[in-house]
Amino acid sequence: MVAARLVVACTDKILYARALAAFWHVHSALEAGVAKNAGHKALGEVAGLTRSLHRATAFEADLQHLLGPEWRSRVEQRSPAVVAYVEHLADISSTDPVRLIAHAYTQHMALLAGGQRIRKFVASTVPGLQGQEGVSVFSFEEPVDPMKKEYKAAVNSQEELLGTEGTQKVLEEHVKVFEMNNDIIRAFPVHTRHTLGAVRRILPPEVILGACATLFALFMMWVTPKVMEAAAAWEGRDMEACSTDAVDTCQMRPPEG
Repeated sequence: MVAARLVVACTDKILYARALAAFWHVHSALEAGVAKNAGHKALGEVAGLTRSLHRATAFEADLQHLLGPEWRSRVEQRSPAVVAYVEHLADISSTDPVRLIAHAYTQHMALLAGGQRIRKFVASTVPGLQGQEGVSVFSFEEPVDPMKKEYKAAVNSQEELLGTEGTQKVLEEHVKVFEMNNDIIRAFPVHTRHTLGAVRRILPPEVILGACATLFALFMMWVTPKVMEAAAAWEGRDMEACSTDAVDTCQMRPPEG
C-alpha cells in the first residue's frame, strides 16, 4: 500500500508537491546534521559525498515551480511523521552522528536509483510539466551509475573505522530510515478521487474501457443467479399463499351465465 500511495501521489500536481515538501524537510535536516559534524572522523568520505549530493536546493526549485513564489508558506505545516523524522535527525546529529551515515546513504541512493524512474513517471503523468520543471531533484549532472558505485564504496570503506559497534548502529538505523520513510508516505492525503485520477492518467482509455466491461460482465455473472433465485423464492411463496390462506382467490372460477 505504501508503494501504491507513492505512485498515486506522483500523478497529481498538488500531492506531488506535498510529497516533495515532506522530503525537503527531511533533506534539509539531514544536510544540517552533516554540516554540523563535518569534522567527525567516522563520517569520513561519506560526509564529503553527501555534501556533493545535497538536494535541498533542488527541492526548493521544484517546489517554487509547482507552488509559486510563496511556496514556503504553503509547506510550513508538516505531518507528525515528518516532524518525528526531522526531530530524530536533529537528535542523532547531536548525540550519535555516526547514525547519519544510514540516512545519508539511503536517502541519496533512493534518488540516484529509484528517483530516475520517478522522474520519468512524474514528467509523463503530472499535467503541466515541461523538461526538467518540477523534477530537478531527480536530475544529476554526472552519470548516475558511477555515482552509486562510488557512494557504496565510500560507505563500505568506513566499516573498519566504524568498528563492530558503529557498523551495528548504522545497520539498525538503516532499518529505521525505511520505517520513517514509510510513515511519511502513509501520511500522504491520498483520497479516492486521487486514485481514480491516477488510473485515468496511467492507463490508456481502451484498457480502462476493457477493464470496466470485464468487471460489468463479472458482476452480471454473479448477480443474475441471485436475482433468479430470489424470483423463484418469491414465486414459491406466492404459490404457498394460494394453497393455504387465499385458495378462493387463486383458483380459476368458471365464467358466470
